[in-house]
Amino acid sequence: MENKLRRKYTLIFVCTLLGYFIGGIIYLINGGENNTAEFFAQMLGAAIGTAGSYIIIFRRDPKLKTMEKILSKDERMKVIRGEASYYTFLGTLLIALIVVIMGEVQGNFYLSFGAAIVGGFMFLLYAFAVLILIKIR
Repeated sequence: MENKLRRKYTLIFVCTLLGYFIGGIIYLINGGENNTAEFFAQMLGAAIGTAGSYIIIFRRDPKLKTMEKILSKDERMKVIRGEASYYTFLGTLLIALIVVIMGEVQGNFYLSFGAAIVGGFMFLLYAFAVLILIKIR
């Protein structure tokens, strides 16, 4: 059953990616030149792809939804998600640092400044979360 759930989530990911690209292509075909509007068109396509595939998959097999709830309460899954979120956070900070360095090398102030703000905000959020967790425990 876990393999079936994994396959379904892989299918949802593929449909989301497909919706993202289709949204961008439809916007470009209609003569779109605005980058912000293109971004929102891509996000709308991804949202439609995700919602559509999620509804279709879990309406066909409602047992998968109960299986997902059971697996989300599993202790091993909580540890895996905690480690995965930590490494995702570190990877995002690393990407922000690389973008800051690239912006400085290229002389693009807005790129480096924006990435520095995103990285600083993430680091502050992490520090606040650690302080709150220390006080709770």
